[in-house]
Amino acid sequence: MASDVVFDPSIVGPLAGTISALLAANAERGTPAVVACTVRNERTLDMFEKQLGERGLLSEVADKDGSVRIYEITRP
Repeated sequence: MASDVVFDPSIVGPLAGTISALLAANAERGTPAVVACTVRNERTLDMFEKQLGERGLLSEVADKDGSVRIYEITRP
């Protein structure tokens, strides 16, 4: 679980890589990653979603409340 960590475009790739590694290490459990983000810049969130997809991860917006977006991220 992480909160307010998607705000700087330069860390989006490493963050997605870290999430991917953690999900791979716990694949047998099937536990999702949950990331809550304050919407500051739509482009940065788009980059985050793209980086997750490039790593083969599925991201679903579990909750979207104007200024906050909560992602549930899984490995298929």
